[in-house]
Amino acid sequence: MSPKRVPAEDVDPAPLGQSLQFEFSGRTALNRFLKSAMSEKFLSWNPRDLEDRGFPSSGLINLYKRWGEGGWGVLLTGNVMLNYDHLEGPGNAIIPHGSLFSGKRFDAFKALAHGANKHGSLIVAQLDVQLEGRTLGSLFAKPRAMMKKDFEDVIESFAHAAEYCYQAGFDGIRLNAAHGYLLTQFLSPTTNLRTDQYGGSIESRSRIIFEITDASIAAGIQMRLVENDKHPLDLSQEKDMDVFMTTLQRLLGEMSQNADGSKYGFADIVDFPLNPFGSPYSEQCD
Repeated sequence: MSPKRVPAEDVDPAPLGQSLQFEFSGRTALNRFLKSAMSEKFLSWNPRDLEDRGFPSSGLINLYKRWGEGGWGVLLTGNVMLNYDHLEGPGNAIIPHGSLFSGKRFDAFKALAHGANKHGSLIVAQLDVQLEGRTLGSLFAKPRAMMKKDFEDVIESFAHAAEYCYQAGFDGIRLNAAHGYLLTQFLSPTTNLRTDQYGGSIESRSRIIFEITDASIAAGIQMRLVENDKHPLDLSQEKDMDVFMTTLQRLLGEMSQNADGSKYGFADIVDFPLNPFGSPYSEQCD
């Protein structure tokens, strides 16, 4: 039996068909429709040869081309992982740190972006790091506390992937701080028990996110900030919430004043009752 519809007043759907200007990046979406991230797992996979993993397949390239032909405003990709062996599942897209802006992998990502863009849709890559979970029956070890070198590697990997996507023709990236991935583990007081500059207050727990965005030079950065289903993220009692918001406001301001003259960046804050700041598509971010 199908679920009952939630009673609601009739509203004019016409605004959904209107174009949408992203003020920082200068990009324009054809309309307000966004294809959300799905775990397509439609890319190359090799259980033995790690470097043969994560290439966009001809089928995936054709799929995004068809979605683009359908007139979507924004196409958000499935998970794009930053390590060969830290995956959400086999068949994930992978942009490993140090991968060249040429060759088979880069050409495949470039073809993916070109196909999606051909009819005017914007394409945004969702970047993730997975630390714990089952993949083909294997269980990753529980994450350990990151050391200085780990932070450097993670931040550089995100920044490299952002530049990689930009050079390949993507319109932006999305940092996925949701659903138990690495950035969520820092943001959440449930999992972040650190006592250094990356733990404690919301400002400190979100520090790695700001350091990643500072290091990234992609055309657009979207941050999704939620926790997992078992432990809903509640910031209502955060003493330093105003500091966090001030820092985020500063970051968004800096996005429009890049050294190379480019503009990028927008924020999508999920389940945060906030007034608008740099989010041009909403009267209020909910």
